[in-house]
Amino acid sequence: METYVKKDKEIFLVRDENIEVESEFRFDSLTHEKVFDEELDDRAIKKAFEIYRKRNDLITPEEIRNIRKMYALSQRAFAIVTGLGKSSIIRYENGAVPTKMNSYFLKDIKSNPQRMEKLFEINKDLLDQKTQEKFLERMSELKEIDSLSEMNKLVSFFNDDSPNDYNGYKLFDYMKVIQVISYFSNRIPFLSKTKLNKLLFYTDFSYFYNHVVSLTGLTYIHDHFGPVPKKSEVLYALLVENGMIEWKPFPNGQGEYVTSFASYEELTVDEIEVLNKVLEKFRDDNAITISAKSHEEKAWTETQIKEKISYEYASELIYKV
Repeated sequence: METYVKKDKEIFLVRDENIEVESEFRFDSLTHEKVFDEELDDRAIKKAFEIYRKRNDLITPEEIRNIRKMYALSQRAFAIVTGLGKSSIIRYENGAVPTKMNSYFLKDIKSNPQRMEKLFEINKDLLDQKTQEKFLERMSELKEIDSLSEMNKLVSFFNDDSPNDYNGYKLFDYMKVIQVISYFSNRIPFLSKTKLNKLLFYTDFSYFYNHVVSLTGLTYIHDHFGPVPKKSEVLYALLVENGMIEWKPFPNGQGEYVTSFASYEELTVDEIEVLNKVLEKFRDDNAITISAKSHEEKAWTETQIKEKISYEYASELIYKV
């Protein structure tokens, strides 16, 4: 059967509401009737869902993922604490439209950590010890952030008292972090969080090696997959909240990648030189290979889990630029 594709309008019924969508559909060349095309039809349905969400001010899949990550919970753990059910959480994160009641509930626990904490207390016995500890640690961080003024929230939370060998003798530079992330995300398609963490590490430590000061002022810790910025999940959640970065699902649905349209024009010549060298050295690495490389570094082999990493290790980097 010969077919062709053209734009057309169709009405979809979404939760008892008719939603008209203009999208591309496939047609039979002989009868000019619409025929099934999984990809095009799925795209049209997603448009209908998006229109319905906007009309009814419903929470988006990305917002749900960010709320879950804000509380350091897996889909299963988030479902247990909220009582929504794992299948519902998975469907919502994959694009299904939540009920208005569930949307309101999810928005409320985003802005009301105290309610989430109460739900956790009710259901914590259904969670393993490690999950409980991670949640309580995150709640402690969120309370600390909440006690700060809005304007100084990011800077104050991530700053040390003074420049030292754990921040590369530079206080946390909010704008530099955004600029570096934007620089990399605009040059590396589908940049995963794991790879981003390693690029930040190698950028800061290489810059420190060449200039005796870090680029961003970030502190790094020893984590399972290699060095990562301290409190990185909170950092990324706040950057999302402020519209500086966005996490999007990979086409295969496995994991997420970062995007950013923030300006990086204020990066200096020296900073861009190091960024380009890091980009060239690790461009072809994926999350697994760059993590493996970071595991070779003394900065990782000579530190323990969650231990802060001194910038003094910069001189001993195997993969410095």
